[in-house]
Amino acid sequence: MTDPFSTASSPAGSTSPSTPPSRSEPDASIALHPEADSAPPYRAVSFDEHQVNFQSLIEKATDIVVILDSCGIFRYVSPSTEGILGYTSAETVGQPVENFVHPVDLPAVQGTIAAALAQPGVSQRLSDYRVRHGDGSWRFFDAVTTNLLDDSAVRGIVVNCHDITERRLADRVLIERARLSKLEAEVGAALASGGSLSEVLQRCTQTIAGALQVPFVRVWTYNREARLLELRASAGQHSLVAEFPTYIPIGASLVGAIAQSRQPYLTNCTATDPNFEARDWLDSEQVVAFAGYPLIVDDQLVGVMALFGRRPMVSAEHGALGWIASVLAMAIDRAWAREALMSRREALLFRLAGQIRQSLDVEVVLQAAVQEIRSLLHVDRCLFLNYCPRPVNKDVTFLEQSYWEVAAESAQGSLPSFVGKQLHGLAAGVAPLLLQWEIVCTDEVVRPAAITVQEFLAQLSAGAALILPVQGSRTTFLGAVACVEHRGDRVWSESEVGLLRGVCDQLAIALDQAALYTDAQDKARQARDQADRLAQALDELQSTQMQLFQSEKMSSLGQMVAGIAHEINNPIAVVHGNLKYARQYLAELLRVIDTYRSTYPEAHEAIDQLLRDIDLTFVRQDFTKLLEAMGLAAERIRQIVLSLRNFARLDRAGMKPTNLHECLDETLTLLRHRLEPHGRFGGIQLEIDRGELPLVTCHGGQMAQVLMNLIGNAIDAMESIDRPAILKISTRLLSNGPQSIAEIAIRDSGYGISDDIRPHLFNPFFTTKPVGRGTGLGLSITYQIVVENHGGTIDWTSDPEWGTEFVIRLPVLLPLPPSCRT
Repeated sequence: MTDPFSTASSPAGSTSPSTPPSRSEPDASIALHPEADSAPPYRAVSFDEHQVNFQSLIEKATDIVVILDSCGIFRYVSPSTEGILGYTSAETVGQPVENFVHPVDLPAVQGTIAAALAQPGVSQRLSDYRVRHGDGSWRFFDAVTTNLLDDSAVRGIVVNCHDITERRLADRVLIERARLSKLEAEVGAALASGGSLSEVLQRCTQTIAGALQVPFVRVWTYNREARLLELRASAGQHSLVAEFPTYIPIGASLVGAIAQSRQPYLTNCTATDPNFEARDWLDSEQVVAFAGYPLIVDDQLVGVMALFGRRPMVSAEHGALGWIASVLAMAIDRAWAREALMSRREALLFRLAGQIRQSLDVEVVLQAAVQEIRSLLHVDRCLFLNYCPRPVNKDVTFLEQSYWEVAAESAQGSLPSFVGKQLHGLAAGVAPLLLQWEIVCTDEVVRPAAITVQEFLAQLSAGAALILPVQGSRTTFLGAVACVEHRGDRVWSESEVGLLRGVCDQLAIALDQAALYTDAQDKARQARDQADRLAQALDELQSTQMQLFQSEKMSSLGQMVAGIAHEINNPIAVVHGNLKYARQYLAELLRVIDTYRSTYPEAHEAIDQLLRDIDLTFVRQDFTKLLEAMGLAAERIRQIVLSLRNFARLDRAGMKPTNLHECLDETLTLLRHRLEPHGRFGGIQLEIDRGELPLVTCHGGQMAQVLMNLIGNAIDAMESIDRPAILKISTRLLSNGPQSIAEIAIRDSGYGISDDIRPHLFNPFFTTKPVGRGTGLGLSITYQIVVENHGGTIDWTSDPEWGTEFVIRLPVLLPLPPSCRT
């Protein structure tokens, strides 16, 4: 090691034994010492006791101490340099600082040296710059630089360098922990912000993508029934669709394998990983890292989270992502549980509403209600309490005269029954609240009346209760529903209270309907004969009203259809009529063009260019095809308009000989659009077997309505089947002579008619279609038209294997009843 304090001098022009990579010229920004250019390389200097002490202090320092000349070249490095940076004195002395400083930090180092040269004796500080270690890594340093060129004991620029790499790494770890903690907090906030499951997961993926600056984050949820992973949220780059699709079977692709193994898959070498095939995408996006996590709750798979990164991911990030995967899994599981609970609640209210519609037996409805509530809320006991305001004597108050009676109960098997029990303790303490339409919840009762609630609970040996009033429209107060816990206290949630509110509303409707039914029974017993006559008159009135309603409906429909057909027919007639002239004009124009071309074969250059631009050969061929297509479309519209006009005209035509095949064709014309494929529906195959039918004396409009109803029902039955949809229609004449019968059979390939529907098939207002799609009058009116108005028959057969068939038989000639001759 060269000693600047030694009396032995280095030979002029000598260099260090070992030289680092090629030496660069000093940066021009460093102000050189005035004597730098003329000074000899390094000459011997004398030293005194002060110099010896200074040298001893430097060589014992734990930090690196270096001495530079005015050009920024090392004259001396302390022995600690080899332990900290791995360089010996021979590898550094005589080398410029730029050979060791990071290129990004070099201007700052050079600026510090220049400032020291400009201000001798003033210390210059520089923090957080990088120096290359002997193994090629970079270390961080803080330095104090002092110009002691004028000091006879030093004659150089002294730099005291303190290694802060470990502190920087610790700071980086803290910053990374803070960043990941912030990410975890933001994900927690996204989960707590509410909304649908897809909205919550979308916020979480966007938060992850933004915090980690990754180009790809996706979350799939597991559909247990289909055994598929379904994409629910994504953020960042979405172009990698083939490898990470919306639906992924378990075990298929990397994401499916993660779901199957239920183990995370982590790599920082996607370029060499055999599980990734989209090399072009990885290169273009500069993706190097992948992290995939199964989302598991209680050993049950609920989904998979996957993301790509453009830099290697460290263990702290994997730890944070593992935590996020856990909370996402719990969020998905909670969302599913909430949806299941809401589904069960909706099912409960639906079942109660159905029972109310189907039964007016109060005991049945109340018993079903308390059983469903106890099962859903998992309470020990559920009661329905009748309010009984019976006076005892004139000296007690109204509330003290009243009591509550248990009318219906559902309890655990080990608990004693309270049915019929009279609860007097409830009246004084809770009745004032219930009569004011308030809810009594024992975990919130802090008023003085709480002691009377405790008396009520004591009568039932209970620890907690939730009581809601049931108030009807016909009476001021009907009763209360009480959920009781015997095993201790319980906090009642808002969702539980909301569920009981809905149940109480349904019970109020049931009790009101039961009261109305009881009144009707009493009046019926008092005047049975009159009720029978009224019932008969009511049936006739309903039948008449239904006929008038349908007649008016068909009349209005006929007028509307006739008007629409008329309005459409006028413009389409113009189009259809002018197509002939358009073809004639086109032929004449083309003949003129051909004549010009034969007469003047050498056309002007502008005309040749125009002919090339418009491609006359293509135009004359395509224009003819275009006119033909327009003609076919116009003819199609004319046929539809004709069918509409015939449909409207038949509705007012009355009884007359009618071609049933024409009625059938016009009906199919109007319904043909429903036979075409649309969406997931693959369309219906139509098969028609036409027999020989004579003209049938009937009401054409009514028969068109019959065919419309039956064919429309057949189409409805086949719109959601998973087998080929085939509509078969056949006609035939069953016998000859005056008793000839015309038969029309309409058969679909649906799933048939269930046994519980068959007895009600022709009942008025009975329908299995959703609200808004069916009135329940179609088959009832069809039966009335065929049987009552035309003296025919309508039969049907149904089987789940092949579908349903309706067969209409009409007499070809039949003496008409007076009511049907107009």
